[in-house]
Formats: sequence, C-alpha cells, structure tokens
Amino acid sequence: MKGAAVLPLSLLLILLDATTPSNAIKFPLRARPRAEGLVRRMDMSGGNTGLSNSGDTTYFCNISLGGVSHTVLIDTGSSDLWVTKDVKDSKVLNVHAEVDYAIGSASGPVELATLMFDDFTVPNQAYIQATPDSNLPAKGLIGLGPSSASVIRQKVGNSTGNPPLDRIFQQNMTTPNFLSVLLDRAADDAAGTSDPLDHAGQLTVGEIISGLEAINNQPKLAALKDSGTGKPEHWQTSLDPDGVIGPDGQPIVVFSAVPSNKNSSLLQIMFDTGFTYPQVPKEVADGIYGRVPGSEFVPQGDIGYWRYPCNYELNISFKLGGVSYPIHPLDLGMPESSSDSKNCMATFQQRSDNFLAVGGIDMIMGMAVLRNLYLLINFGDFVDGSSSKTADPYIQLLSITDVADAHSDFVKIQLGGVDTTGTQAALLPPSAVQSKPPAPASSDENLFTKGVNEIKKLAKKSVWFIVGMVAVAVLGLVLFCSLIVCLVRRRRRTRSAFRAGPGNKSAPSVPGMGSYKPLNPQDDVWDSHGPHTAVPEPPTYGAGYGSYQEPQYQYGHA
Repeated sequence: MKGAAVLPLSLLLILLDATTPSNAIKFPLRARPRAEGLVRRMDMSGGNTGLSNSGDTTYFCNISLGGVSHTVLIDTGSSDLWVTKDVKDSKVLNVHAEVDYAIGSASGPVELATLMFDDFTVPNQAYIQATPDSNLPAKGLIGLGPSSASVIRQKVGNSTGNPPLDRIFQQNMTTPNFLSVLLDRAADDAAGTSDPLDHAGQLTVGEIISGLEAINNQPKLAALKDSGTGKPEHWQTSLDPDGVIGPDGQPIVVFSAVPSNKNSSLLQIMFDTGFTYPQVPKEVADGIYGRVPGSEFVPQGDIGYWRYPCNYELNISFKLGGVSYPIHPLDLGMPESSSDSKNCMATFQQRSDNFLAVGGIDMIMGMAVLRNLYLLINFGDFVDGSSSKTADPYIQLLSITDVADAHSDFVKIQLGGVDTTGTQAALLPPSAVQSKPPAPASSDENLFTKGVNEIKKLAKKSVWFIVGMVAVAVLGLVLFCSLIVCLVRRRRRTRSAFRAGPGNKSAPSVPGMGSYKPLNPQDDVWDSHGPHTAVPEPPTYGAGYGSYQEPQYQYGHA
C-alpha cells in the first residue's frame, strides 16, 4: 500500500459472476474508493511517509464466511484471510494471530468457519476475526500468496491453518493449481480510454479469462524460492539483464542489491496486487523521472518522491523472459491533488535501504504495473499437503497495453485531445538528475558520519581553524611535559626527606599486588553520588548493537 492520503475516487460496486464452470471460479473486480486513504503495508523509510494522492485504487471481491457476506481486498502479497465483521457460525481456536501494517494491525483470535468462494465451499477455513480499526487498509482481506508466508499457518502449526487457495486446491483435485488476475483502469473510464478488451478486473482460480488464452504461450518465469526453506515466500521472479527500459529507450543501469543474489544483473521482483505504488531502486526512479524538464524531487519522510509536469508523456517498459512489457503513461503518475492537475506525483517510488532488510526483493511490481499485465501464477506442487514435489511454481505474463492506444489515452486525458507531445522538451542529460540520497541504514553510523562531516566543514571554512588546532595540541603537549617534570622533582624531594628524617631505617611499605582485585557486584563503589553497589557492564558488540532489535516488518501485507 502507499502512504496515507485522502483519495477522492469514484465508487464502483462489486458484482459476482454466477455463470462459471464447476471446477473453476471467476470474480469480477472493481476499483474501490477509500476515503481514509491507502496505507503502505510496510514502512520502508523507518518513519511516517504520508504522500498525497488523488486517484489511486484498491481491488475487492465478495466472499461468504460463516453465512455472512464480506467484501475483501485481494492481495497476492500476503497469504492470510481476515475480516472485521462478526462471523456468527464459527469455531474459536485457542490461537491469536496478528498481521502488522505501517499504521495499525489486523489482530484477533483465529477462528474456523465455512468459506464460500463463488462455486467453491471450504469447510473450517481458518481466518483472523480482526478487531475493527480505522487504520486498517480494508474491512477484510484475502491473501493469495504462498502458504509458506501464512501467519495463521505458522501460529496454528498444522494444515488446519492453511490459506484459502491451498484448501481449494487440496479438496478439488480436478482444479488446475493456478490463479490469474486482471486489473482494470476504472479511474480513467469516464475520460474515454482505449481498451480493445473493454475489460473489467477479474480474479480466476483454475480458469483462463476468455480472450486472453495467449497467456498459455508466454514464457514460464520461474518463481523464486527461499534459499533456506526451498519454498516460495512471495510471488517473485527475475527481470532480464538490462530489463528496465527508460523513457529514452535505453536500459537504465541498475544492479541487484539482494545479498543472496549471485547474479547482480538480474533484479529480483515481486508481483503484489495489494501494493499501490511500485517500489524501485533509486537508479530506476531517477532514470524515469529525474530527466524530465521541470521535474523536482520532493523530500518527504526519510525519502520522498518525484514531481513532474502531468502533460509530459513518458514511456517505459520492462523485459522478462525476452518479452517487453510497456507501461501505460497514465500509470506513471497521478495528479498530486484534485485541485492541481498540472503537477503529477510519480507512482514508481524510490525504495529505502531498509527495504532490503525485508527479504530478497529489489522491486515491488504493484498496481501501476499490474494494470498493464494479465498475471497468471501457477502454484506447481507447492501446495501444503501435496503428495508430489516435482513441479515448480512459475509465473506467466501477457501484455494488455498497446503503445499506440496508450498514447491516444494520454492525449485525451492529459492534453485535452490536442497532441503536443511532438514538441515537448527533450529529456535532460543524465548528469542533471538530482535526487535525495538514500537514508543511512544505521543511526549510530549516521551520528558518526554527521560528526565527521561537521569536522570536515569546519576544517574547510578557514585555515586558521587548522592553525588553532595545532596550537592547542602543542600547548597541551607543553603542559603535559611540565607536569611530568614537576612530578619527578617532587618525588626526588620526598625521597630526600625520608633519607634525612630522624630514625628512618627503611622506606614506607606499600601494599602487595595481591591487594588489587576487580570489584565484585556486592562491593561498594564510591562516586559523586556516594557509595553504591557496582553493576556489571553489559557486553558490547559494537556501537549500538547491544540494544538493537530486528524491526518487525510485515512485508507484502495490504
């Protein structure tokens, strides 16, 4: 999800399709407004990064749980089902689960109830009966990700906690183990965009959407698996080398920052229907927007976003499996506010350094990408309880964006029907790009770096600073040497006094080395506050590390 903002969106209802085959399901999906705004699922800047927005959407479908109808957000980036509306006919387990968000969390008891997912009926489906919270991104959510990432499955500890899709595939062996998603661009329909499919958003399980059968002929992109578990944690794959094509038609130079990735030329990407703004490396965000005349980087939170003129057409594409997938120029930006249609906020936003701490992902391909693709995810045999482990999961993509039609849409909506793109100013040279550098990953390192930088600045201000520092050092050395000389002379006078004293036979006694020992915790210590008990010093593992706690990021939740 994106940063919290107020979104004036057109209201579209959710309708169920009653004419589906018995061994497959098909749901129409519609963009849905959220007056309270969408919330980024993971706080990737380490702070609150609220970004204004005037036209984003989420996608919902209807389910029935315990005989109660629920409208739930679909999310391929998570794997759990939760609702806030009470379910009467349910069984409460002695298990509590919580899914964290940047603002708020979905938490509550895990319960079992009958799930009706169109033609499929799933008895004893596990879900979270979440406590209603205005900060939640929706009143219900159905996770469509791998079961290995399910919080409920981990808490329950057995197959009773499996997510809905695993349960459907387990009890309907004739249903192919795949999911497909098609998102619409409903916010632009009133302006008359070109759409050869005239499609509405749809979610299917075990069925290809009519008219899009060509997806069966597209490359099968291997779904990446976690190196530790050997299972997919998210629906992710790799871009081709030089797989990000910028607005000048040339590849944007960028390398993978995932530590476990042995081939840095292959960026690891994740497909997420619950994430509004794609999260990309700094080089990608700068390469798309930083060269646009009149663009500027707007710092916000620990990072920020690019602002650029809405009437400047941009065209980019991604390459996967040797196939290019163009992105509609209307999906590259959105007006910053309903009262200002001249300035657009970039939808492809720079990730933070903390982003990489979440897992092996370089980029999140959110809604702004998925509106240009028909996405098919084949679970292979990685369904919990499967008797065979021979088929690997894979992803297939079919482009639904025609470049010529997309250009016509841009002219109609952003240019009032008058095509002036032929005379728009040329892109600036790459050297003109100026964006905010990523925030340091460590606060201790940040303090140290700031201290060093301040010293450098002071040193550059005046030569007299350096001269003064040298003088202070010399003066300190002189004082130190004078103190040593005084101590030596005093010691000599003391020895002479002992020798000259009446009846002096020997030097005064001093305690032996055995008299000095480390203090025990029970020993009293004296300082400016008086005597007290000594406390052992805690172990140190480097500056700031002893008190460090791993951030509880919940990546991939809506």
